[in-house]
Amino acid sequence: MRSIKTKLAVYFGVLIICVCFALEAISFYTSSRALENNAKEMLTNISTESARVIESRLNGNLDVLETISQRSEIRDTNISIQDKAEILKVEAKRTGFTSIGIGDLNGDAYTMALVHIVLKDRPYYQEALKGNRVVTDPIISKDNGTLIINMAVPIKDKDGKVIGVLVGSRDAGEISNIISDIT
Repeated sequence: MRSIKTKLAVYFGVLIICVCFALEAISFYTSSRALENNAKEMLTNISTESARVIESRLNGNLDVLETISQRSEIRDTNISIQDKAEILKVEAKRTGFTSIGIGDLNGDAYTMALVHIVLKDRPYYQEALKGNRVVTDPIISKDNGTLIINMAVPIKDKDGKVIGVLVGSRDAGEISNIISDIT
């Protein structure tokens, strides 16, 4: 009798151990899939929020440019480009732009350092002439070879007619700084 009792105990013991291992494997698989799905969902949410933060900061910079473009000294066609360049230097220093330039309807632009640039073929410039705010992808500056982002806003007269474009350049590294601020 003892041998049957022992055999049954061994069989049930082995069966219980197998069931425990199977349950452990199923639990491990289920929990790892749940963690993986949770991580993917969190990364998607973080990416979306990061994009919103970057968009918000870029819109803030566009708002600054629009405010500058609405200054009477910038809109007045009777004020010399030299006087406007002095205003733009002060505004660039105050607002963190590496450079700010002002252009006319023909695409002739002058930077705050009074460097003449022809921007009529640039898509962002044409878009600003249509009355839209524009942010470019990061590009290499022809001026000094650094990675920059150009932002352009229309300059409008008191009646709302586009009379020029204000272009501001910012260091593209700011996007990296914005991303590193996100926790």
